[in-house]
Amino acid sequence: MSIDTKRALMRGAFWQLSTRWSIKLLGLVNTAILARLLLPADYGVIAMSMMVVGIIGSLLDFGVGSALLRKETLSRDEIDSAWSLRIIQGLLVGGLVLLAAPLAAMYFEEPRVLTVLGVLAVCVPISSAGNIGFVLAEKAFDFGLLFRQQVYGKLVSVLGAAIGGWIFRDYRALLLGLGAGYLSGLLTSYLMHPYRPRWNTRELASLWGTSKWLMLGGMGGYILSRGDELLAARLGSTTDYGQYHVGSDLGQMPTSEVGPSMLKAFLPVLASMQGSVDQVNSVVVKALAAVNTVTLPLGLGFAALATPVTLLMLGPGWVGASAYLTAFAIFGAISAAGGPLGPLLFYRGHARLQTLVVWGQFVVFVFLGGLFYRSDGLLGLVYGRIAGEVLRQACHLYLARRHCDLSVRQCLSALWRPLGGAVLMHGLVSWVDGQLIGVGASEVARLVFGVLLGVCVYVLWMLASWRSVGCPAGLEAMALSLVRRRRFE
Repeated sequence: MSIDTKRALMRGAFWQLSTRWSIKLLGLVNTAILARLLLPADYGVIAMSMMVVGIIGSLLDFGVGSALLRKETLSRDEIDSAWSLRIIQGLLVGGLVLLAAPLAAMYFEEPRVLTVLGVLAVCVPISSAGNIGFVLAEKAFDFGLLFRQQVYGKLVSVLGAAIGGWIFRDYRALLLGLGAGYLSGLLTSYLMHPYRPRWNTRELASLWGTSKWLMLGGMGGYILSRGDELLAARLGSTTDYGQYHVGSDLGQMPTSEVGPSMLKAFLPVLASMQGSVDQVNSVVVKALAAVNTVTLPLGLGFAALATPVTLLMLGPGWVGASAYLTAFAIFGAISAAGGPLGPLLFYRGHARLQTLVVWGQFVVFVFLGGLFYRSDGLLGLVYGRIAGEVLRQACHLYLARRHCDLSVRQCLSALWRPLGGAVLMHGLVSWVDGQLIGVGASEVARLVFGVLLGVCVYVLWMLASWRSVGCPAGLEAMALSLVRRRRFE
């Protein structure tokens, strides 16, 4: 991996992490302000409406940005056609949202949903006309510009909601914030990037050749990610479903925030590379090692400390959610494990095969989730998702070997050290936590001691195993270099 490639990946991961956590922090500030002005029911109206928009949007996501990022060079016609296709997508989503509004209001038995969806049906097409130049910025690794644009948009949304809260004191404040966010995203996209797209349909057929598989894959991925909760809501009691939902959100939080952020810069980096197949595969293997070095210990460590985390964050009334948190933390670690293989397959032009894998994963989940449910209840649905995820990762390994000349041995060489360290850490932390329970230690003490023990065990394992394989270039070498530099400054 060249120095420029390393810098691009590191810079992209840094900016993506900064973006995600900055937006989360602004969201917390927004909630803290408006929770004192609005009622829970006001949040419920907006959540119901956004669920409808999310479902329709995911079913019509053409993946225009990914289609552009995959190409090494782009013509003006391709860029403008992608912008035009995105507007078509926005108009379709807006129209379907408008048609679905009366049905949603009837289903939720909430007439205010009709008003909210009417406004969002206008906002979505407006937002879709945003400057396609930000995809070009991502392709050029200008993630700082993306960070500023998204954070500015969130700031405007928070400010709009706060002003609306003082004026309306009901759900319209949140709606004003959403509308301000959509509009500011459109305006800042043109103020902050010089590209000026024009309506063009010459390359629509070419883009659709890739986008149709991305849309089908996204549809399958959305159904897979939400299908278990739809089943859980139908099969379990209200309490059971609440624990399942919260366990899912918390359990996947560490890996879902870190893994995607590290990989956000990966596809444009691949598309920019002019090296041989072996050179590209070498970058993939190193990215595989880097991602798993971070996500595997986060996921398995979180699983080992699920009970004290649940008791501290949610209280004793939520102790039943700890089993779901444990299972979903493991699921999140597995889901992030083969992260770089997806962009590699897409870059090599195998989006159709990836879509078939997603739908195969869904079939496995439905079959095994139903089977496990009979003996394990709602927890069996999580086991079904884990089994489906293992299948997806195995298929990606096979497809990468067959179509990208990336051997399974190369991938395993990148995985065995972080996997071994994470499993060892999980076992020791779980055992020690059991001993602390026996002596009556508090949840705070269990969590603090567990985190310290886990960090020490994992770091020592990674350093020892790194030396055993000859101290290759990687995160360990970078970390030690940084420590030495700090010491001598």
